[in-house]
Amino acid sequence: MKVIITGASGLLGRSVLKELNKEINWKVIGLAFSRTSHELIKLDLTNATDTEKFLLNEKPDFLIHCAAERDPDICENKEEKANNINISATETLAKTCSKLNTTFIYISTDYVFDGLQPPYQPNASLNPLNKYGISKMEGEKIARLSNLNSIILRVPVLYGPTEDLTESAVTTLVSLIEKKSNLKLDNWAIRYPTNTVNISKAIKSLLKAIILNKDLSINGSFHFSAEEAFTKYEMAKIMAKILGFNTSNITPDSNQPSGAPRPQNCQLDCQSLKKLIEFPQQDFRSEIERIITSIK
Repeated sequence: MKVIITGASGLLGRSVLKELNKEINWKVIGLAFSRTSHELIKLDLTNATDTEKFLLNEKPDFLIHCAAERDPDICENKEEKANNINISATETLAKTCSKLNTTFIYISTDYVFDGLQPPYQPNASLNPLNKYGISKMEGEKIARLSNLNSIILRVPVLYGPTEDLTESAVTTLVSLIEKKSNLKLDNWAIRYPTNTVNISKAIKSLLKAIILNKDLSINGSFHFSAEEAFTKYEMAKIMAKILGFNTSNITPDSNQPSGAPRPQNCQLDCQSLKKLIEFPQQDFRSEIERIITSIK
């Protein structure tokens, strides 16, 4: 079996690549562009001709599309560049996968929802508040229309093994804690930080479920998320304690954050995916401590 992963040098893509490579009978190919290495193939996904040619030559059984511009503020300020990867590249991948009868797994976000009526089931109405959410919503539409074998997997804010703390909106808080003696952080938006290691295990379990149940048509939208809810302020206090910093210097800001508009609470209902696969146990405090101490 052959699997291709886009964005394989990114926070989630790296983890998915590592997890799937544990399957000795699977051929796993990682694609990257801005950050390549000897184990990854460099490919510009915004070049439709090169991308289609590569896929038609490789003929994968599955393609997991992790590559994306996921910073809401960048999506607001550099909309065309963000849409090239979040929308246009998605269309090329989905349509080419359809020609090959390849199962196309599109990694999306909880930001396709407005945060007003959580928890959100996979078939809930989409109403993104910012250009990032809009671009991912459009990517979802393209995936569904272009490929009957498409699966939309929505995930919340991510953290995971990294050498660069700024790679995640969660671990970047460590840098703020270390640099600033007094820190005022968002206590308005409720997030569900989810470890990329656990998402990767879920994706592998999903692939196996599809392989084992060929007679069943497994497609459509699914959610994967940790269940623990935190604000940035609450996450920062946990990390400050792990690092041995005085948490009294961290204060809550209950005002809505500035910049690209964010939804307040996009809790994802994961029951439909839980019927297909076993969910890994998740504990934010222990998992974030493991990641922080591995870097420090």
